[in-house]
Amino acid sequence: MIACCAIISMITCTVAVAEQSTSLYSTVLGPGNMELGINQRFRYEYLDEYNIKKFGTGHDDNVLLSRTQLYLKYEIPHGPSFFLQGQDSRFWFSDDINKDDYIQQCPYYNDFDLRQAYIEWRKIANTALGFKAGRQTIGYGDGRIFAGGSWGNVGRHLWDAVIMSYAIEKVKFNFIYGQKILFDWNEFDGDHYDYDVYSLYVQTKPVSGHVLDLFYVLKNNDDSANGKDELTVHTVGFYGKGKWRQLDYNATAAYQFGEDGPDDIAAYMMHAQMGYTLPHRFQPRLSAGYTIGSGDDDPNDGDKKTYDGVFGGIASYYGRMNLFSGSNLEDLQAEISIKPCKGVSVSLDYHWFSLAEKKDAWYYCNNKAMRKDNTGSSGSDLGQELDLICKYKVNPHLELMAGYAFFVPGSFAENTGSSEDAHWGFTQVTISF
Repeated sequence: MIACCAIISMITCTVAVAEQSTSLYSTVLGPGNMELGINQRFRYEYLDEYNIKKFGTGHDDNVLLSRTQLYLKYEIPHGPSFFLQGQDSRFWFSDDINKDDYIQQCPYYNDFDLRQAYIEWRKIANTALGFKAGRQTIGYGDGRIFAGGSWGNVGRHLWDAVIMSYAIEKVKFNFIYGQKILFDWNEFDGDHYDYDVYSLYVQTKPVSGHVLDLFYVLKNNDDSANGKDELTVHTVGFYGKGKWRQLDYNATAAYQFGEDGPDDIAAYMMHAQMGYTLPHRFQPRLSAGYTIGSGDDDPNDGDKKTYDGVFGGIASYYGRMNLFSGSNLEDLQAEISIKPCKGVSVSLDYHWFSLAEKKDAWYYCNNKAMRKDNTGSSGSDLGQELDLICKYKVNPHLELMAGYAFFVPGSFAENTGSSEDAHWGFTQVTISF
């Protein structure tokens, strides 16, 4: 903790000097503007009875995470822009995680590597057409379908992709083809997962203050030569959000169909949340929500009914401790948040988790089955989690964050293995300019 305080003090002083500029360096170069920037993040975590690999470790652990991102951007007014970003991710102190335990992907460690390199032209020659091509993150809506996954030290989703767009008035069509990057902690990130992704994502604003997005995503692997089953997953659905006076809402629904080897796919996800902000200077907001990701009630009937999460994020949706991925999951949620002063926000979030289907598994943050009872006799109660998160945006260059959470296991965890309460605490500092 002394080291963390020293880091914060050092960065605060550095940022105070740099407050005059929004980036590290910016200059006019030829017909456009060139910009250099850096984002440095440190996060210390204390984990008790769980880690990023599993729940029920039987001991505690701590880890200091460091992520450095450097970028170069060149933008021509009313023309294309070019973006190049490198990232270095490292960790220290952990007794549970060793990068050598991972053949390729270590969630905490990746030597300096290319993160993004793309060209983008939002309005080609001032027309309604646009494109973005190259290595990039993809995020839409609330991040439950496409998300960059920036909470993780290395990242969750990164793409070599081409996005063509067509925007007219209140509607924007996004046509996407991409291959997802397979991170390699020891070599250049040049490999991809063995499937292609095609998508149409339509963004609309039907009336002021409201958003409605429609999407179709195809994940396809028709090459069984590598020993894996052929996979074709179609996902269709919508995302909506809006605000009316003090009330706000957001909702996402997705249905999946297709084939996974010999099995037919029939899965779904639904999320709905309603919030109310009181007319007070602290802006207290109360909200309640419900999420369900379908599970498989019979793994031997030729139908696969477990929702696969598409390419969404998890860190801020299914509890901050990242014990769940959204597959075969029901989540009842309630939250209260306040903004006591400028740049400061505090939130208290409660989750009650249960299995959607008793005979399906508890799917961990890596979307792999961690525990399962084929008989269904262990029940469906996974447990309850309480998250307290505090953020302080000191200025445009410096953000501080801290939190504490604990998880109380339910009957399913008690009947299938270790079931001690789990705890998590963290402090984080991010500097960017």
